[in-house]
Amino acid sequence: MHFKLTHQLPEKCIVACSGGPDSVAALYWLHRSKKVEEIIYVHHNTGDFADDSQRVVMGHASSLGIPCTLHRLSDVPRGQNREQWWRDQRYGLFASHPTDLPVVIAHHLDDCVEEYVVSALVKGYTATIPYRHGRCIRPFRTCTKHDMLLYCIQNMLRYTDDPTNNQTSNRRGMLRQKLIPFIKDNLNEGISSMVRRMIEEGLGDNDVATERAQNPNRWGANFTASLELEES
Repeated sequence: MHFKLTHQLPEKCIVACSGGPDSVAALYWLHRSKKVEEIIYVHHNTGDFADDSQRVVMGHASSLGIPCTLHRLSDVPRGQNREQWWRDQRYGLFASHPTDLPVVIAHHLDDCVEEYVVSALVKGYTATIPYRHGRCIRPFRTCTKHDMLLYCIQNMLRYTDDPTNNQTSNRRGMLRQKLIPFIKDNLNEGISSMVRRMIEEGLGDNDVATERAQNPNRWGANFTASLELEES
């Protein structure tokens, strides 16, 4: 299977691997080109699932002969949003990691669609996940989660499945299980294609509402209808 990436890959890189199918697929696909110098795993201190994910990542590191650096987070401080605190800690670790190699994060198209919806409905602007965040890069943004999962299955790669992804009690689970399917079924079935087009044309890092105002006929009815959800 070939993944179409958004940017040319660096000669060498570090891969942040959570043990999930997305980062496992990215790790093995990049390893085929002998680009992976190191793996980073961040243990979120969440019990059995985090322990199992660490074993999976360490197993892949051993099989591939790639060094793996482990980080273990402390408990989330009282009053902090758990997901945001974890995210801030991860990116802090990536930024301070020795060597100047870029760190590959395996965000994919489904993640970008979720960020687009959250940006439009919650943050008040239209954008999606950018390619670069400090030293971190995200070259898999136009690949779907299905394709990355299929890559793992076809190559018999072990991965872990975060149980919170199927829970609607948190925002991430609610987005994936309810809101995104509702949007695709009732409002804009082409939202994934639309966000992919944004990324491919370099608009993922910008305010798309400004681009639409300057080029009102560029994106078509589906794009306009989607943006008008934000404006109503």
